[in-house]
Amino acid sequence: MTIVHHLIGLQARIEGIAATTSVRCQAGVHLDEMLAALNLTGRRRVAMLLELVKAFSNDHDEQAAADHIRMRAARAWYGSSVSFSRDIVEGSLTDRS
Repeated sequence: MTIVHHLIGLQARIEGIAATTSVRCQAGVHLDEMLAALNLTGRRRVAMLLELVKAFSNDHDEQAAADHIRMRAARAWYGSSVSFSRDIVEGSLTDRS
């Protein structure tokens, strides 16, 4: 599967977390809006989901998708001033070793 397919799958799982913890999302709600609207419990569950994918998935595309969503979540939760090391961002998307 491609990174895009993994992004879609992770977003669906995040929508499930949002629906059961804090946010009643309407169809078509942007991922960033959904992440920002999560309460503390929802944020912890999403963070744990992404950490589990990163730690236990053998699929580099799935790990890259989790990293991408983690960056978007950090910006949604802590503001646009959040920055990431260029090496970490590029390494997560390009390091296939």
